[in-house]
Amino acid sequence: MLENTKKGTVPMRVLSLCEVDYDTMVSVINMCDAIIRDYQRDEGRQWSKELLLWMDMARDHVNECISELVDMPAVGGLVNENNELGMLVKLNAALVAARMFPE
Repeated sequence: MLENTKKGTVPMRVLSLCEVDYDTMVSVINMCDAIIRDYQRDEGRQWSKELLLWMDMARDHVNECISELVDMPAVGGLVNENNELGMLVKLNAALVAARMFPE
């Protein structure tokens, strides 16, 4: 990936935007982790909808990076990793929602 960047086949601007999105997403996921740990201490406590809002924010940043990478064949590996990360964020949101709103 970096080799292609040096040759100028991948615009550095796009990669920089994805890096910012990724860093922000990692911060958001760390915040989600802290919220989950707080709720695990108080087992009987209801989970906050705030957690789902943070998870939506993480998903938004995954989608932002995906939209920047559209039609850039040189970054196929990055697109695949980003798609996998997006699936993990969606899975985690579904698991949290199931725990927050049990049937």
